[in-house]
This record gives sequence, structure tokens and C-alpha cells, in this order.
Amino acid sequence: MQQQTNRETKSNSKLVRGMLIGAAVGGAVALLDRPTRTKVQERSNRAKETVGQFAKEVKEDPQGMKDELVNRVQGATETVKEAVEDFQTVYEKTTGEIAEKVNDVEQDSKEALSATKGIGEDLQEAGQKLKDAKEELTQSDEGETNGNQPVAKTTSIQER
Repeated sequence: MQQQTNRETKSNSKLVRGMLIGAAVGGAVALLDRPTRTKVQERSNRAKETVGQFAKEVKEDPQGMKDELVNRVQGATETVKEAVEDFQTVYEKTTGEIAEKVNDVEQDSKEALSATKGIGEDLQEAGQKLKDAKEELTQSDEGETNGNQPVAKTTSIQER
């Protein structure tokens, strides 16, 4: 176990060393290009001036700088809180609307299912009435008469 930890430490240190060497070589190669060197120099000077100005202001009025920084942080905090509240409101509103739509769809589906069942029952009743009518017509014999009129034998589509 100890040997594995030592190997990992050596491996990690080699990795870090390789990264540092690669960064140094990459930086040196980039500085060979005149425009890149100029940009790096300009940005370094601006950063140096900004840090110097900030350090000067802190030395002159440390309490004022602290108060200004605290005010900025509080302002940013309030802005973030408002944004979170806005997102929460939108989320709740959207969630409520979606839930309402889902309930509407569910209700419509139940109504459609109920109507379909009703239509199915009506069709079964109509089918039963047709069967009853067929039986009445097919039960009469050829020789039976209705009054003095002979009753004609009917044939159904199924019998043909």
C-alpha cells in the first residue's frame, strides 16, 4: 500500500513538473512572435497599474475601500436574490400551468372514454334489436299467413 502511494506521488510530481516545463516552453515560443510579445507587455503593464492604483487607494483609505467592497458585495447579493426569486416565480407559474394542462387533458380523456363506452353500449343495443328483428322475420314459416296475405320468406345477407 505504501509503495503504491509513493508511486502515485512520484507520478503526480512528474506530471506537475511536465506541465510546468510545457507551460514555460509554450510561453517562451509564444514570446518569439513580436505582436504576441507586445500584447503580453501591454497587458502586464495595465495589470501592474491596476494593482498599483488599488494598493494606493487601500493605503490612503482602507476603511473606505472596505466599505465600498462590502457595498458592492451586498449589491451583487441583492441582485442574485432577486434573480433567484424571479426564477422561482417563473418556475412555480410554469409548473402550475403545466399541472393545470395535464389535469385538463386527463379530464378530457376521461370524458372521451366515457363517451366511447356510451356509444359502444348504444351500438350493442342497436345490434341486439337487429338480431331480434331478424329472429322475428325468420321465425315465420312459409305457409303462415297474416290475415289473408301470405307472408314472404325473407333471406338475410348471411344466408345468401
